[in-house]
Amino acid sequence: MNSGADLSGEPSVPLRLSGKRAIVTGGTQGIGKATVRRLLSEGAEVILTGRDRERGLEVERALNILGHAHYVQQDVAVEADWRRVIEAADKRFGGLDILVNNAAASISQKISQSTVADFNATLLTNLTSVFMGIKYGGKLMIDGQGGAIINLSSVAAGKAHSVLPAYTASKMGVEALTKCAVLEYAEGRHNIRINAIRPGYIETDLSGDFLREIGGSIEGGLEIMAKRHPVGFIGQPEDVANLIAFLSSDEARFITGSIFSIDGGYQIQ
Repeated sequence: MNSGADLSGEPSVPLRLSGKRAIVTGGTQGIGKATVRRLLSEGAEVILTGRDRERGLEVERALNILGHAHYVQQDVAVEADWRRVIEAADKRFGGLDILVNNAAASISQKISQSTVADFNATLLTNLTSVFMGIKYGGKLMIDGQGGAIINLSSVAAGKAHSVLPAYTASKMGVEALTKCAVLEYAEGRHNIRINAIRPGYIETDLSGDFLREIGGSIEGGLEIMAKRHPVGFIGQPEDVANLIAFLSSDEARFITGSIFSIDGGYQIQ
């Protein structure tokens, strides 16, 4: 367990997020899992959520070596689950300082191919869930000393995609909702900062099928995608987690209402 102790005898430096209490949705894989790991390493206590209980408990056990990780089963599209997760944070931590709205879903279908049910399901998971997170997580922060909310958008929010209408609309909505929430909580002087992050193409366990589809293999797909980024490679979950950790910290106390791209220069081409 990471205590920040220095065995050399030198005075220890407090970890950046020592004493902070966090919730990370979709924390069992990809960017979410990397974020949980990073927040723990910075001294935070973290509730990680996800629908797959077996996977969630496995991640909890694996990450507990770094600090206090607690899995709570959650479908972010279900309001009752949000209430239960917030109640768990209040009961276990006595409050909340950091909320990372990371969980999302995507379906590759053109408008003409999509059903209303498919479209609405994507909006519910990707956008309405963020609304519920801000609503219920924000209430717990107001009852305390404030906090930081980080919403995961996507580079899709800045560029239309004919095969991703629901996903693109939901991520554009996340950014608009972020800005609306900033104004509400700023007007109330609640000391709650809210920002959004636009990740680009990030290599995760879920990107294998896409990479094989465009390149014939994962290696071929990575080579193709690397050429689409000025930096010459695609990102890792840890790259996004690093930014989330900063925005969660007191070092970012004057940053709110911003949309941060982390995409290797993909959007400037």
